[in-house]
Amino acid sequence: SFIVLLGVATIFSFDTTYHEGIILGIISAFFASLFATLNGVLIKSHDASNISLVELISAATVIFIFLLFRGDITSSFFVISSQDWLLIAILAIIATSFAFIAFTSVMKVLTPFTTSVAVNLEPIYAIILAVLIFGEEEVMSTRFYLGAFLILGSVILNTFLKKRES
Repeated sequence: SFIVLLGVATIFSFDTTYHEGIILGIISAFFASLFATLNGVLIKSHDASNISLVELISAATVIFIFLLFRGDITSSFFVISSQDWLLIAILAIIATSFAFIAFTSVMKVLTPFTTSVAVNLEPIYAIILAVLIFGEEEVMSTRFYLGAFLILGSVILNTFLKKRES
């Protein structure tokens, strides 16, 4: 964890311009780790569909209450065309519920650490695919590459050390 924080600090070079985003990112990483760990414990004694149902309904309820208190829920919030309802249903069922249940089910076989790494490396997969498919390349600073190396290196080192232990 310390090496990852060092990698993030290297990327942003202790620039205070992004301090709020960095702090929110670290808090988010903490809660994502907690979420994965709790799912890893729950999946041992509960069905993935039930876990996902409770988590998704809880998230929707919290977000709805938050939006309600912010005053973002008005009558126009509920005016949605039939086509939009269809698209929302497709996204909700396939891209959210099915994917969430599948991800939770995988935790019966894989550790919370492994699943978290797979999810958190998605931006890396996207960057590699963008380079391969679209030929897009972005030149970053040396600090960025050094920080990224520290972060990826710590993930690889952790995986290697865990395999050696078992």
